[in-house]
Amino acid sequence: PVTAQMAAELQAILDDMAGDGGMTATVMTPAGGPAAAIASDSPSLANWWRAFCAGEIVSQASLSEMSTLVERPSIGEWAPTGGYGLGLYNVADPYAHAVGHTGVDIGFMAWAACLPEDGAVVVVLMNHHVDLGTFARPLVDALDSD
Repeated sequence: PVTAQMAAELQAILDDMAGDGGMTATVMTPAGGPAAAIASDSPSLANWWRAFCAGEIVSQASLSEMSTLVERPSIGEWAPTGGYGLGLYNVADPYAHAVGHTGVDIGFMAWAACLPEDGAVVVVLMNHHVDLGTFARPLVDALDSD
């Protein structure tokens, strides 16, 4: 479970990285534990992913280990394809290599990833349930065309 101390430490990190304007990222401690425990806006979440992918949150060695994807059998349509690392997977499989994660909870969905070859980050947030890849793919394709 998420403890008050863990929430406070994460909130301090998020406050330090908050974007310019808009909503400041906020840590919550829902009954679901760490799942769905961050409320954020797109610029703040993109800034966090940029720092994460640059090795500012975890070391480059840890990021490399987390990003090493291992194939596994499909366990349902919601499950990622193209392998899974330590909390990360290729969210853009099969059209690009983008290591990230997605999330869903009642009323919202998130898609966030690093595109290592492009040195870029893509974040998509929605307030209803759709295929987020439909919205993320044109952004990833635009980066690949540069």
